[in-house]
Amino acid sequence: MYRVILAATDGSGSGTHAMEMAADIAAKYGARLVLLSVVSHGPLPEELTHYGRKDLSKSPHPLLAHVPSWFDDARDAVSREPGELHALVEDLARVALDHGAELARAAGVAQYETMIEHGVPSEKILACAERENADLIVMGRRGLGSFSELFLGSTTYKVMQLTEKNCLTVR
Repeated sequence: MYRVILAATDGSGSGTHAMEMAADIAAKYGARLVLLSVVSHGPLPEELTHYGRKDLSKSPHPLLAHVPSWFDDARDAVSREPGELHALVEDLARVALDHGAELARAAGVAQYETMIEHGVPSEKILACAERENADLIVMGRRGLGSFSELFLGSTTYKVMQLTEKNCLTVR
């Protein structure tokens, strides 16, 4: 039924659960799994802006729970240089994708790959789904974006509205 599954993540809790679900489905169907994270060149996601100041034991992002030991200081150190800040976000994307690769291996997925793209997340997810000929796009229902995106249109919502491919959203 599924030959190629695209799992898009931003490192959030629901993005991590989406990768888990995608790895499970890929293993069951013998599908190739493409793990994608998109680094946006816009402002730093609101959740990451305040991340280092949160109580880490109650982190909504279990995958990134070990990162804040260096994230907050690094973010403050590069706050005057947007290019450096986005390099830091790219490092966080790599952490998320490395975890996704571990999930794929643990689930027994024979073929998987990780990708980082730069740009508008919804556009890059749609382009990757077309390029890879994905049968299914798996995404978290709520990511690291700002609260205002709930009303203005989240990445997940945009992808679901603009694709003809099957989509699965994960809480």
